[in-house]
Amino acid sequence: MSHQHSAGCGCAEAAKSADAMSASLLPAIDLPRVRCFNEAEPDAGRYCLKGWDARHDARRLLSDPDDGEMLLVIPFTSSVHIRSLALIAWGDWRPARLRLFVNRDDLDLSNVQDAAPAQEIESVAEDGEGWLDYPLKQNKFQNVSTLLVHVPEAVGGEQSGIQFLHLKGTATSNRRVIANVVYESRANPADHNKLGEENAASQAAM
Repeated sequence: MSHQHSAGCGCAEAAKSADAMSASLLPAIDLPRVRCFNEAEPDAGRYCLKGWDARHDARRLLSDPDDGEMLLVIPFTSSVHIRSLALIAWGDWRPARLRLFVNRDDLDLSNVQDAAPAQEIESVAEDGEGWLDYPLKQNKFQNVSTLLVHVPEAVGGEQSGIQFLHLKGTATSNRRVIANVVYESRANPADHNKLGEENAASQAAM
């Protein structure tokens, strides 16, 4: 029996949902290694990276209440090609804009403002469903091993947040070789001086 499509039949939303789930890069995200600079609580960077059916889950990524700037670092288990992103955010904590960086493991909040992004989304629309896709420049988002999402500020107020961040694209079969690197949220000069003294002593003994 043929189906007559109408404005309220739900077929359009079903098709969008099917596309969102089939193209999702969530399975390729290395969730245990996701981190966020200036998040309100530890490991909150993972809260916005969830399945399409869980996009309305109450947990969200929020910045420090007094500072809306955040840097979300998303590593992948294999190289990926990212074609678009969508996000759910609304109200005063919605990001005013997004700056995207590819494979830049050298960035943190001390230097990201001065770095040139692969792409900037200059105006983030209020979206409570995640239907709005932001296409990405395909020549800039090939062979991505790490995606960095910089939120400079919120639309209003001091705290920024993302309820849901959805990345669409394709994963390759090229697995990442993960180095065991310890990231310092705040460097301790005493530790670095100690390391220099130990190196000097080692060279003197040779």
